[in-house]
Amino acid sequence: MPQLSNIARYGTDGEQELIDALSSVYPNASHLRCYLHFSKNLESAIKTAPGRSGQVLDAVRRLLERSEEHTSELQSHVRI
Repeated sequence: MPQLSNIARYGTDGEQELIDALSSVYPNASHLRCYLHFSKNLESAIKTAPGRSGQVLDAVRRLLERSEEHTSELQSHVRI
């Protein structure tokens, strides 16, 4: 199995056990949260919140859509 070194970032779905394991193996790497899991969890939390959850959910959706468009635009300029 090849050794991985110089890992700068790693992504997870937010599972704390996985984050803990990866941060112990790659202590200098940054953790990134999966955008899809983050947005779904946020939407779920807002839907179950009391009060004006519909208005808040609409505002958050607009923000996430703009963020997603910006990320896609940036990715189109990055070579992998």
